[in-house]
Amino acid sequence: MTEADGRLPLDVIDANDVAQIATDSRRDIALLYATAETLTGAGTGWAAARPLGAVGSSLRFAATDAHGGVSANQHAPACVCCSPQREATRVLLALIQDRARGRCGFFRRIVVAAPNGAVETVADALRAESALSTLFAIRAESRP
Repeated sequence: MTEADGRLPLDVIDANDVAQIATDSRRDIALLYATAETLTGAGTGWAAARPLGAVGSSLRFAATDAHGGVSANQHAPACVCCSPQREATRVLLALIQDRARGRCGFFRRIVVAAPNGAVETVADALRAESALSTLFAIRAESRP
């Protein structure tokens, strides 16, 4: 967590820079990547490594048995599982749930590997999601 505000750090970096993250610090980092090619040089040892999904794409969820057999029309308005959500938001919230349930390593930072030249665009899209900006301190790490 950041000392200033208690949110979990989420750093958006260029996919080409992933391999430069020190191996011994990877156990405290969850890596999210835009394409499978990102993992080619990423190495191993991450607390979690998952595809991010398309930032800015919408995704609709149907209520399932995971909610005690309640159908979508029985949920309250704006229910998280029934309302449209951006795919990246869904992936990040699921990652936090997996960390809490012990389904992945306990990470203290999230690194999002953005396509070449899209670091600021991806960071801005993530900041635009109110659920994410509440939970994460989203920073863009662009190369000069």
